[in-house]
Amino acid sequence: MLATTIRLWWQRRGRGGRTLITAGAVVIALLAAGGIATALTSGSGTGAGQATTSPSASHQASQGPALSPAEAQAAATARATAASWVAQQVTPGTIVSCDAQMCTNLEQAGLPAGQLLYLGVGTASPVESSVLVATAAVRHEYGARLAGVYAPDVLASFGSGSAQVEVRAVAPGGAAAYAAGLRADLAARVAAGRRLLHNPRLHPSAAARQALAAGQPDGRLLADFAALAAGHPLRVIDFAPGPAGLSPGQPLRTVDIAPAGFGTARQPDNLRLLARLLLAEPARYRPDSLTRLRLAGGTAVLRVTFTAPSPLGLTPKG
Repeated sequence: MLATTIRLWWQRRGRGGRTLITAGAVVIALLAAGGIATALTSGSGTGAGQATTSPSASHQASQGPALSPAEAQAAATARATAASWVAQQVTPGTIVSCDAQMCTNLEQAGLPAGQLLYLGVGTASPVESSVLVATAAVRHEYGARLAGVYAPDVLASFGSGSAQVEVRAVAPGGAAAYAAGLRADLAARVAAGRRLLHNPRLHPSAAARQALAAGQPDGRLLADFAALAAGHPLRVIDFAPGPAGLSPGQPLRTVDIAPAGFGTARQPDNLRLLARLLLAEPARYRPDSLTRLRLAGGTAVLRVTFTAPSPLGLTPKG
């Protein structure tokens, strides 16, 4: 499989699992940057995979500039939308860091409390999470360190201005290592996509061919294409854009496929065969949803979807 998460990228290269910053290192870095060191110390935090309990009001992250009633309403709407997106997109067990108010929204959206890591005085470092939800309060608290150190990549964004809520991928090894991992992931997807274009059993449309050549599809889709085309002629009809709010440039993870070389009368049965083959794939390559549908032109297709973004810390490890 291609580098589906930055942590998996580290693991393939013998670096171990996630690289955690020690409490002392975090304190030193924050003091040097003139930040509020106690806001990020991990001495009283829990380990990865465990959430901290909700902090008291005195332990919550700084709320930043006061908002007008209209701004407060816009921020509440953005938080609710972001919470719904995160609850639908992250995989079970993913640790999400958030301020107290955002964590409440996430619980209300259905994310278990055990997956939430509260940001505030005495809580664990954000590098102990995979995803950080940045409200205005969090951006005010972390400043330039948010993008420059802890969470450099914006997965999705909701609202604007002071009401904006960003869903960010956490960089456990630092921003530079994260960027290097993304470059490696893109290079691997480009190479895999171009290999597929030379597979005589794969028949992509013009739009799909362009996406494959650019390495745009999710690495898990590329692996599934290779597995299916090894024994069955396969048409790749087209890729669908990501869910609302997803940042530009994220890998494509929804595609319509169909058998190639079979008569129309047999196509529904062969769609069922493709679905069975995909469901038999190892867990990391198994799509989150498979839907049989008919396109406007009458073509029967199987829509294959992975919900969680692939190279950004949201897919299962191992």
